[in-house]
Amino acid sequence: QFESTILNWKDEGVDVVVSMLENSEIPNLLDAERALCGEFGMEFFSVPVRDKTVPDSVELFADVARQLAERIAGG
Repeated sequence: QFESTILNWKDEGVDVVVSMLENSEIPNLLDAERALCGEFGMEFFSVPVRDKTVPDSVELFADVARQLAERIAGG
């Protein structure tokens, strides 16, 4: 099921996935998501954020945002 979701994203033109889930939210999901994205040629970023809070690492969040902005600007 999860694999078909990621394939649908790929079919819709998604080539970068940013997960904001914490590792503890759904055990093994991040590893599976990262692996499937890699298998399907999609870039994967993990920026864990606790529900109803802001990111713990402003630096990590800013770095990922900067990388995404560069990719968008590059087409």
